[in-house]
Amino acid sequence: MVPAHSGPSVRALIVALVVAIVGVLSLDATAIVAAPDTAAASQAALPLAQAPQTPRDQLRLIRWAGQEFLVSPRGSRGPNNDLMTDSTAAVHVDSRGRLHLKVTRYKGKWASVELLGLNPMDYGTYTFKTTGRLARLARPYDLGMFVIRPDGSLDNEIDLENSRALIGMHHGLNAQYVVQPYYQPHHIFRYGIAQNARHTEQTFTWTKADVKFSTKQNNSLRPFAHFHYHGPSAPTNYNVYLHINLFIHGPNHTHVGSGIRSVILDSLTYRPAH
Repeated sequence: MVPAHSGPSVRALIVALVVAIVGVLSLDATAIVAAPDTAAASQAALPLAQAPQTPRDQLRLIRWAGQEFLVSPRGSRGPNNDLMTDSTAAVHVDSRGRLHLKVTRYKGKWASVELLGLNPMDYGTYTFKTTGRLARLARPYDLGMFVIRPDGSLDNEIDLENSRALIGMHHGLNAQYVVQPYYQPHHIFRYGIAQNARHTEQTFTWTKADVKFSTKQNNSLRPFAHFHYHGPSAPTNYNVYLHINLFIHGPNHTHVGSGIRSVILDSLTYRPAH
């Protein structure tokens, strides 16, 4: 299967637009946002010819877990050509510092939500803790948490995916780890999150040579799923960014089945490689 956020997409161009406008200067919790003042800084971004013409004062930026994110603008198109929204009903950070994502209606249609990280990421360990029954996400919703080089290619990407839409796509499981390109042997590991799992912890440790994945559920101290990828497709750390999305997986954007339509991310932690 082709993961729904793979291939050329308008989100890469959105990121390019914002990078050209704001330029994030550091990775830590005191990151400063400022406009690049040289041609070289602007040229580091992707081509902007097809970027959405969203006025900069209408772009929504949020800060969560020490990272700056752009929320894909409402009316833009997302990973699977699905309609996007940046409304506070679709994405917000609560008083406890938890990130809420929800698929909502926009102009009479179901709209997805995506956060595009603006801080360049590096090798290290990434841990995402969620509250909510991921195994009961309504079809065809997909929670994706990944690092990617936003150039539209199928390389330089590491994915955590959770969706009942995955069931029936050559396997009967609702979660997967992916090191792109997905179609190469031993680049995907599929597993099942339990129906009664209310808390999930998904981790990947990324180095120059490999990627190690693991998942825990219901506050267990031991992983119940794990996978080790070692090979030439381990992404390099050049121009790679963090993305999080809750999107409609597949071509049917009008029918939404029963189940949960929202996810809470309790935390994201990043530990740099030694």
